Amino acid sequence: MLTTLFLSGAFGEVRMCVHRESGAQRAVKVLRKSHMDDDEKRMLFNEINILKEIVVLTLQNKNNYKTT
Repeated sequence: MLTTLFLSGAFGEVRMCVHRESGAQRAVKVLRKSHMDDDEKRMLFNEINILKEIVVLTLQNKNNYKTT
């Protein structure tokens, strides 16, 4: 569920969301790709790939910490 608006810009906005089942709060970036040119879309997908890699590394570090 999207709730409070934090920031708004040319391509979208950042909102606070709450997971319905767990109640966990997260920031969500909502983007309008229709307002982006090809370079901006490439930068967006690069950012997504970087964030995915951070998640993988974070999970690996948590698993390594638990087993040592």
